[in-house]
Amino acid sequence: MFLRIIVTVVFPIFALIGVGALLNRVRRLDLTTLTDLNFYVFVPALVFVKMLDADLAAGPLVTVGLFSAVHALLLLALAWAVFSRGALVHVRTAGGLCVMFFNAGNYGIPLTILAFGDQQVSIIAVVMIVQNLLTFTLGIWLLERKGVHPVRALVQMMKVPTVDAILLAFALRGLGAIPPAPLRQVIDYLGNGLIPIALLTLGVQLGRSRPARDLLPLATVTVLRLAASPLVAALLVLAFRFGPPVSAVLIASAGLPVAVNVYILTARYREHEEFASQAVFWTTLLSAVTISVLLMLVWHQPLPLPEP
Repeated sequence: MFLRIIVTVVFPIFALIGVGALLNRVRRLDLTTLTDLNFYVFVPALVFVKMLDADLAAGPLVTVGLFSAVHALLLLALAWAVFSRGALVHVRTAGGLCVMFFNAGNYGIPLTILAFGDQQVSIIAVVMIVQNLLTFTLGIWLLERKGVHPVRALVQMMKVPTVDAILLAFALRGLGAIPPAPLRQVIDYLGNGLIPIALLTLGVQLGRSRPARDLLPLATVTVLRLAASPLVAALLVLAFRFGPPVSAVLIASAGLPVAVNVYILTARYREHEEFASQAVFWTTLLSAVTISVLLMLVWHQPLPLPEP
């Protein structure tokens, strides 16, 4: 299983990051333009499609969504407490976002299919939707709130294209309407562009970043994201009384690395984006080991999982 994760999940991610870093050396790409494309085009398109297609009517999936929201808020509270101390306070907002939001999309979905089968994709899809919803609401508010009146921050948040995409998807679902086929095809094309463009953008940023000098915040995020997060999820699974294999999927997904969306947001708002990009890179790299260990721990339980 360790080698399968490396080959099928981690390698494609790092290959795209590497291409971005290489392109930065050869062509010196415009990082602002790439960030704007992610923020205004590709992320809203993907979130719209996922929210429009997700089967949110089923009771268990609604409970999964509630679990995901509670888990994220507990992580934010934990991170805020940890990063409120001396040497860490200067990256508290970025650190909180890194701990709270994980890569449930281009990492979590392939991992779920590989470890638990296609039938469990709906679980990680709901988790991804909740993560996206919180990223582009609460996450943006955390970045906007500095020196801004709360009402104005809320108004600014409502102007974010991804929030508009979420509201539009909910409205269409409520009306039972679907976009015309040609328009839907265009949106699908844009949504499918997020993974390569976001990872290329990250590669460009990593290609320009200097080696981390302040290792304490980075190490703190890594421990909280890859170790503390699945532990909190394991305790929450007991409280929510999830059975297998839902509990296994939720615990495993909680150990995913920092979401690329965190880097996109911090780059957009100029909030320690270099720190965020390094957090994405190192947690993704180290997750090749930690996710494998986490899956093996889950497999020790009597769960109907495929053989590793």
